Amino acid sequence: MITHLKRTSPFTPKLSTCSRRRVRTLLSFIMMLMATSVFALAQDNAADKSPAVPEVPQDPYPNSIPVPAGILDAGSEWLNTSGPIDLKDLRGKVVLLDFWTYCCINCMHVLPDLKYLEQKYANELVVIGVHSAKFDNEKLSRNIRNAILRYEIEHPVVNDSEMTIWQRFGTRAWPTLAVIDPEGRFVGAQGGEGNRELFDQVIEKLVTYHRAKGTLDERPVVFDLESHGSTAAPLRYPGKILADQSSGRLFIADSNHNRIVITRLDGSLQHVIGRGTVGMTDGDFGTSEFNHPQGMTLVDEILYVADTENHAIRRIDLASQQVTTLAGTGRQGRPGPIQGNLAQTDLNSPWDLCHIDGMLYIAMAGPHQIWVHRIGSLEIKVHAGNGREDIIDGPLNQCSFAQPSGLATGPDGTFFVVADSEGSAIRSVPVDPSGNTTTIAGTTGLPRGQSLFAFGDVDGTGQEARFQHPLGVAWHEQTIFVADSYNHRIRSINSETAGVTGWLGDGTAGDSVTPPQLNEPGGISIAGEFLYIADTNNHRICRVNISDRTMTVLEIPGLEPPQKPAGRKLPDLANAEVLPEQTVRNTSELEVLVELSVPPDHQLNELFPVTWEVFQTEGDAILAPEATAGRDVANVNDDVAKFRIPLSGTTGTATIAVQISYGYCGAEKSGVCRLGSATWTFPLTIADEADQQNLKLIFPEVQIPWIHLRLTTCTTSRRAAAWSESITEPSASASRSVTIASFWPVRWIIISEMAFRRMSVTLKSWSPNTNRRDWSLACHCIWMEAKVRSPVKYGSSANGCFEWRRCQLPITTNAVPAFRPNHCCCRRKWHRSNARPAWTKSQRRFCCRHFWTSEDHRSHWLSTRSKTQMRSLTIQQLISDPRRVALKPLTNPGRAPATINAVTHFCSRIRENSEHMVVISEVWRLLRPVFSP
Repeated sequence: MITHLKRTSPFTPKLSTCSRRRVRTLLSFIMMLMATSVFALAQDNAADKSPAVPEVPQDPYPNSIPVPAGILDAGSEWLNTSGPIDLKDLRGKVVLLDFWTYCCINCMHVLPDLKYLEQKYANELVVIGVHSAKFDNEKLSRNIRNAILRYEIEHPVVNDSEMTIWQRFGTRAWPTLAVIDPEGRFVGAQGGEGNRELFDQVIEKLVTYHRAKGTLDERPVVFDLESHGSTAAPLRYPGKILADQSSGRLFIADSNHNRIVITRLDGSLQHVIGRGTVGMTDGDFGTSEFNHPQGMTLVDEILYVADTENHAIRRIDLASQQVTTLAGTGRQGRPGPIQGNLAQTDLNSPWDLCHIDGMLYIAMAGPHQIWVHRIGSLEIKVHAGNGREDIIDGPLNQCSFAQPSGLATGPDGTFFVVADSEGSAIRSVPVDPSGNTTTIAGTTGLPRGQSLFAFGDVDGTGQEARFQHPLGVAWHEQTIFVADSYNHRIRSINSETAGVTGWLGDGTAGDSVTPPQLNEPGGISIAGEFLYIADTNNHRICRVNISDRTMTVLEIPGLEPPQKPAGRKLPDLANAEVLPEQTVRNTSELEVLVELSVPPDHQLNELFPVTWEVFQTEGDAILAPEATAGRDVANVNDDVAKFRIPLSGTTGTATIAVQISYGYCGAEKSGVCRLGSATWTFPLTIADEADQQNLKLIFPEVQIPWIHLRLTTCTTSRRAAAWSESITEPSASASRSVTIASFWPVRWIIISEMAFRRMSVTLKSWSPNTNRRDWSLACHCIWMEAKVRSPVKYGSSANGCFEWRRCQLPITTNAVPAFRPNHCCCRRKWHRSNARPAWTKSQRRFCCRHFWTSEDHRSHWLSTRSKTQMRSLTIQQLISDPRRVALKPLTNPGRAPATINAVTHFCSRIRENSEHMVVISEVWRLLRPVFSP
């Protein structure tokens, strides 16, 4: 199963014949170098007699490649988060990129899989949606925001409006999922839907491997979701609407409230069907459940509903007020020739319905087909469409549709009209199985599926006209009305001439009534002289007089949003902090003060409110019923949260639990924030004579480690050199500096994790004899020993010691015309005695004769006769090259603070006032394991 994940690198350019020859030479050289290094390491390990290392499983994806820095920076805007996200901010997490566009039915089918994975790997996985638009309307962030809310997406989304990120990853189709491991390496990608099990296995292997390795960060993260700022409304993204003139009723699919609303044509509320929660429960109007229902059709007193995300057809008996399931199992089906039993056949996103002479026709958006069911029979089957997504006319078993989303019955009952949304076309489908499907307006039959990309807002006749993702159709006399959703307009088609003209709306999204404006209308229906519109993104129903095109908003007095479920799950109290009994005075409310813990270099996330919740596990009824109704928001002042728990007014004792959650972010701008959460449980006594009037809680300290950083510098040169070293912390008001004047000075600096990731070190050198232009060759070294305050979990070991074990390469910022191996100060290992390293001649020669160039990425062999110049090499390139650096963990159970020893070398010619910059934040990838919880 795992081998099916596409692992081809999207970041590797194609090589010429000459380049391939060089690559083969390079590979031969690397094999020789690795063999020599392995032999040297084996000798070192045998000599060191280090303690046994916790066993780490084999890397499940050894061919993964590093993802280039800043690969997500091409997005025009980030949604569902407070700021942009860089993959380096998510080191330690498995990252799953979802390339999608919100018109795509296949992308909608992936969303349940993503929610499943997000819930299963809540602390290990971060999903990022990369919205790479197909239609022009989908490039606008405000429309993507509505799609996020409509589809209830709870992970960050970047608007890849120019499809730059799409191209960087080599994506070819919607949807595509790409996996990045906790060390920022691209594992692979897979297009299409139905791959939940595949990605579940991939993520499980990555989590297991990186948890054992110590590179998995399981601290929870939070994002500022768009839903946090949304307000409740009577209707929530209504999808379809059905107006019935004979009974004077209006049926509204209140899609995101998961219910059906029935009113009179004037808006008077009659019934609400469904409790408002997602589900597939049959029953009466108050207990039944739906999942984002869409199209409806009425046959006598039976209302048939396309229960889209349940992949089912529901049957509502209006007389007995009972809801039953007519067709579908609740599972998503697959495209193909279908003819089966109603209750046993899997449907696939039914979007709309229409009824003609006892036959129920279904716009099955998922498999791009039209299905049919004879009412009263037990059979359902395909009526039209071969399952291929395209706009092709012809016999019913050979024609192609593209996500059919709207149906309307023709005037004589011999055909019906289809809004083919992905193809931006209006089609005609006959009832007679021997007939042909034809296209009334919009393109058809273009080669290589180009009809799917022929869209716009163009009036014309037949194939000259252009729509943009139409979702609804309605027939009135000689006119076909079209809900041209992404053009935010109602268009009209003359049924005799196929002439298309604009009828209502100015083509821009808005909520004005005069002049009329719409926002992605999803459904339309006609009763008498009025056209009813489900103005989806405006959360309203509009009524338009067909004769004069005046529009009004239909008010529905008495309609309220669904109530939240009353039942709550008791939190896990295994890790709760147990407090002694608290006795407080009997009042109407108990004031609670909580001292929050915000780590250094962090701040409270104002967009993520501090929330509290109270539970009673046993005891007397001392709490008012509203106290345990659900989560509420606390007031915050100077990192102190304050809220009041309603009391019942009676005395007694009960065991209660208080849970607090809040978000905190680093000082630097990023959309990634951490979640602080704590639970306290204690006996609470309410007494009339008690002196205490409030309750004070202290939040446990958030374990953000601090680094005790020791920097040691040295030089070796034929001439003495003095060094000035400055360490700058960007978040601090002043720089930290030390002056180095000898070979082995030692300085300790305490610095936070966040500051360390942004810290840089500058080495400035000058020649002691300024009268001579001496370009003497020298090597300069920085040893970093980092002690971390919090303990480390590495496999079964409670603490760990980490060292660079392999020889480091020289780094230079200046060209060296003749580099001689006996002038290298590279060290094999950090000696705690601070003794000067003892090197053999062969060790120095092996270390310094091999290095990696940053311009042409080829290895060179230097000798005393070589005239090849050394080119600049950044520390990022050094660390990212696994052949040059190895970080080896050692067990260290006797020491509480974890330690990392790192050494960086610089070999160059010293000239007066020459400077060298090292960005230590690149070393963070090696330090990251010590911050695993």
